[in-house]
Amino acid sequence: LAPSSNYRVVFDNRSGSTKTLNVSANDARSVSVIIPATELPPGLYALTLSAINDDGAEQRIGGYFFEVTN
Repeated sequence: LAPSSNYRVVFDNRSGSTKTLNVSANDARSVSVIIPATELPPGLYALTLSAINDDGAEQRIGGYFFEVTN
């Protein structure tokens, strides 16, 4: 997959709520988002990363899971 200039990141709190996050930075090897600590109580979370093609179509790149503990 060629690097894209536009990405979409969806944050899933694994409790039935999802939210699109703003991409704060990206380069050929990484995409960064900021998740406020107030939105991360202990629990399981998932991020879905998609590239947005020139025609506006989304191409899923991957899914990432993480856990926040006390």
